[in-house]
Order: sequence, then C-alpha cells, then structure tokens
Amino acid sequence: MKVIGVRFKYNPKMFYYLPKKEEKYFIGQDIVVIHNNETVLTKITVVDKEIDEKQLDSPIEEVVRIATTEDLNKMQQNEKKAREGLKLAKEKVEFLNLPIKILDCEISLCGRALFHFTADDRVDFRELVHILATAMHCRIELRQISQREVVRQMGGIGNCGRACCCTQGIVNVQKISIKMAKKQGISLNMAKISGVCGKLKCCLSYEHEFYTQAMQNMPAIGTKVKTSDGEGSVVALNILKNLISVKLQNSNGTVFKNFAPDAVSVVEGAKSAKNMHKNNIDTNLE
Repeated sequence: MKVIGVRFKYNPKMFYYLPKKEEKYFIGQDIVVIHNNETVLTKITVVDKEIDEKQLDSPIEEVVRIATTEDLNKMQQNEKKAREGLKLAKEKVEFLNLPIKILDCEISLCGRALFHFTADDRVDFRELVHILATAMHCRIELRQISQREVVRQMGGIGNCGRACCCTQGIVNVQKISIKMAKKQGISLNMAKISGVCGKLKCCLSYEHEFYTQAMQNMPAIGTKVKTSDGEGSVVALNILKNLISVKLQNSNGTVFKNFAPDAVSVVEGAKSAKNMHKNNIDTNLE
C-alpha cells in the first residue's frame, strides 16, 4: 500500500497514515491526524511510500483531513498561548525551586498543553501541573526527554566536523557503553568520546558488532598461546588488520611478533577469548 509519513517533535520515528483517495498530497503540506488518541496538526515528511501491509504490527489510520484555514488559525492562537505558557512555566519552576529545565510548550488542536523538560533525576512536579492547569485552563502534560533528544531536535556539529548522528534520521540507537570504546581500542578520554549532548557518542555503536564478532575468533589479551616460534602471551589485537601480537621469549630475550588468528592456538587450560569476553560485564553509562 502507498502511505504518507510524518514525524513529531523529539521523536525520530516515522509515523505512517493512509491518504484519502480523493486528495492530493505533497511534502511540507499541513494535515490533521490522530496521534496518541489526540487530534494533531503536523506536516508531511514523505509521500507515496510503499510498505508491506503484512509487516505492520497494527492497522494504519487514515488522515483525518488536509488542514483547513480554521485549523491553521487555531494553531496560531495555540502557539501564542503556548509561548505565554512557556514563560509562566519557567517562572513557576524557579519559584518552586524545581531541578528541571523547561524546553518548550506545544498545544494541540484538541487543546492539550505538552511541556518538554530535562532533569537529572526524578522530580515531583504535581504542584507545577496544578498551577499551570489553573492558569491556562487546559489539560497539562509534562514529558521528560533525554539530552540526546534535545540535540536531535536542535541540531549541532560534532568534533568530527559533521552534523550530529542523531540529526541524520537514525532511529534505533542502541544503548552505548564504555566497553564499546574499549573493544575498539579508543582512548577512554571522556571529552573525546562524548558527543554534543554530553553522552557517549552514537558512532561508538556503528562498528561494535564487527569488533565483537572478530574478537570471538581471537584469544583475549593475556591468553597463553602456541605459535610457530614457541609459546607466548597475547599482548594486543589488531582487529582491522586481523593480527595478534604475541610476546615471546627466546635466546635474544623478549620479542614481539604478529600472527594471523589461524597461526596461533590457545594453550590447554588457558581461558578462551569467547569465555573471557562473555564474562566481561558492560558498564552502561547512559
């Protein structure tokens, strides 16, 4: 089936809707849809996208309508009310001394006011909600978002010189852990492996699967191995070149040599790389 796609603020996921057969649609057009059981005005991101109906988890809803002049005027009024609500919310947060940062306010067509905020810990904001609901005369919702989502919405340039990964349409960013940097031999300098958001860089996950699979076929560092030049211990792994650096002892003293994985064998009784990597616990810094 052919569908149209839209995105909502602070959510990189694409949401699909069935177009009305009698209407023509184009990218950037304002339409009214149902999202989270509410009537929402949004802009079209994708048109005429073909998807397999059998792969859908749930039925796709139809577009409610193309936005009318009345809808657009209503949203202009809501945007003005939202700016006033945002100013009020920031003042009350300071007055109540709440450890949160209010980012913005959105008011949907149905009149619900949604405030996005960031906070380091869980916060009891029930009093703030009561004050805002009384002042704005509408339903209030506060939604906490992560620093990654803030950067995704605002945009930015990483120290690589390119736009932040999260702004490039990447949706399913897995949990990033410090072990990913360790496996790739990257310096654990937090200033270098942290992104604009202050969290570990998304790009650490790109090659994690490759390194994990490659290391399964190599003995872990410290493992005793047999080589054509005798027994030694593994001191380094070069994943990209597929080489194992082994420390050996001979008549000339200590030497270091590189071997291909199939040119070394683990000494009987020594722990294998697979077991050592399996028992190594991830330290999640999210």
